[in-house]
Amino acid sequence: MKQLQKGPVPGFLSSRGTELTTSYMKNTNSTPWRNTELKEALREETNGKCAYCESVIEDVAPAHVEHILPKSIFPKLVLEWSNLTLCCPTCNANKKDYYSTEVSLLNPYVDDPSNHLMFLGAFVWSIPSSLRGHKTIETIELNRPKLLEERENFIQSLHDLLTAWSNTDCNDVRSILQNSINRLLSPERPYNTLGSDFIGRFGEFP
Repeated sequence: MKQLQKGPVPGFLSSRGTELTTSYMKNTNSTPWRNTELKEALREETNGKCAYCESVIEDVAPAHVEHILPKSIFPKLVLEWSNLTLCCPTCNANKKDYYSTEVSLLNPYVDDPSNHLMFLGAFVWSIPSSLRGHKTIETIELNRPKLLEERENFIQSLHDLLTAWSNTDCNDVRSILQNSINRLLSPERPYNTLGSDFIGRFGEFP
């Protein structure tokens, strides 16, 4: 999970948000958040990745519009822009309608996840003092087997590139490898927070 910045409110919400929220309050079977403009704006601010696990969503499944505070408990926030993000179907299903005033889940738009979570290899741990980090990992299942497998593969690819970069004396080859590493760490690629953490531990790569 990485810290995200909220983009501009889509015109759809500015013009019809209040009207559609009122309509939803009367008929909670409606789905006003399934709007192309809204979803595209969320896709842009998340780089098309799940706000929780950082997987590239639509490589494998349709993206879900996620209500950070559950709409079943806070129906008035069903179209509140600050309460919406994009996530993968698995994280969405795992989170369900979780809400607690005592131990809230991390909100990537408000919280800096690096103050609560850390990587050891492909495994994400909570900072020992962070109950919220622990609850977020536990509830969303951020160490589920498929994610661990994907993150292991990512680390292996990055490690191989770094090893090759460190052990070549050819500047042209080194430049090619450096470009490949930078592409792997670009914002639109999955798990680039893990990659940045790994690079930081490596210490030598510019």
